[in-house]
Amino acid sequence: MPTKEKIVLIIRGFFRTNLLTVLAVFGVLAGIAFGFILRAVKKDWSQREVVYVRFIGDLFLRMLKVLILPLIIASLVSAIGSLDLTTSGRIGVRATAFYMVTTFCAVFLGIILVIIIRPGTGGERNRELEGLKVRNVTTPDTLMDLIRNMLPPNIVQAMLEQYQTNVIYPGNDSIPRHKWKMSSQYQQGTNVLGLVVFATVLGICLGKMGEKGKSLVEFFSCLSTAMMILTNWVVWTSPIGVIFLIAGQILEQKDFAKLFANLGYYFCTVLAGLFIHGFIVLPAIYFIFTKTRPFKFIMNMTEALATAFGTASSSATLPITIRCLEDKNGVDHRVSRFVLPIGATINMDGTALYVTHYKAFNLYT
Repeated sequence: MPTKEKIVLIIRGFFRTNLLTVLAVFGVLAGIAFGFILRAVKKDWSQREVVYVRFIGDLFLRMLKVLILPLIIASLVSAIGSLDLTTSGRIGVRATAFYMVTTFCAVFLGIILVIIIRPGTGGERNRELEGLKVRNVTTPDTLMDLIRNMLPPNIVQAMLEQYQTNVIYPGNDSIPRHKWKMSSQYQQGTNVLGLVVFATVLGICLGKMGEKGKSLVEFFSCLSTAMMILTNWVVWTSPIGVIFLIAGQILEQKDFAKLFANLGYYFCTVLAGLFIHGFIVLPAIYFIFTKTRPFKFIMNMTEALATAFGTASSSATLPITIRCLEDKNGVDHRVSRFVLPIGATINMDGTALYVTHYKAFNLYT
């Protein structure tokens, strides 16, 4: 066979296998270019104009988010219900240990970087950050709210709201915070943690029921499969959706030069932390335990990474992440659909890095 035909077949095979990944990366790059082109055409964009630009991207984001809850519940129940308790317990312990180790690494890395770079010393304090409304709360209240949300009194309410405790500022700084009056409320937002706990316990219960619970396990397995098929349909709109989401985010920034002047060290610290954690720490852990090349695994996740970059939401990216793991990295669907919904809820290494850097930024400014 001529060499030229071989090259054509290789290229054709690559695009047949990785077409969606290539389109997702193209969507990110096109969105960045589109956003800066629009800024070059017109410097100041009103809020309404930005909404018009983001409209198609928001539709894509809505289609992804509507799949999250049924996918999380169905995936967890079917995955745990189809495994014996010993296997599911072993997977759960390993996953929890992994989440704790990576979160600790993220916090430790964040502390090291802020000591070295000292974010906040390179510019003035950003007024936008100063204007953010911070909820008055104590550490014990935060921990108790976490436990309360794990055990929601109403499963339907948990799909819409989550419990939150506040302490009321008495107007006198001399009074210790733990003596402030307390108030509680249900805040709008899905209580994903409570739903995960409910689905996990239900899966364990169905697993213990054996043949009696098999029909319900099959129902949730069928629902999970249906959600993945819907995800495959939605995913093909991701390149277009990501273009308009990123373009809208770029237009929302009023002045990049001023923003970078005020937050330059902060940006550098956050990006350095994400780069080191994502491309050194996590691949090193992967290599130690699997003895295989981590970057091939990461390349197969490019589609999910590109979507996460455009949507800025790990939960919204969850359906695509599951699809990449199962279809491209060959992960058992019982493992991916058990571990990923829990990980998207409690394993937030990026947030741990960001909070560490943000607190240090306030300290040094």
